Amino acid sequence: FKADQIGVKVCRDLKYAESFWLMPFHPGLIRFLKELGIWNDKWEAWQAKRLEEEAARIAAFKAAH
Repeated sequence: FKADQIGVKVCRDLKYAESFWLMPFHPGLIRFLKELGIWNDKWEAWQAKRLEEEAARIAAFKAAH
């Protein structure tokens, strides 16, 4: 794959992730997306929300056990 082909595929996959993915992205993926120039403020906000939701799930699990 060429970098621009990867970028198109990643953008298509991110559109899917935006709608259905519940977990935050791995820091390595974020670094890769930044290198491709795909990561932006919209995705940063999306990631922050997923991290907040994950923290709430962990807290709820700990409270229940």
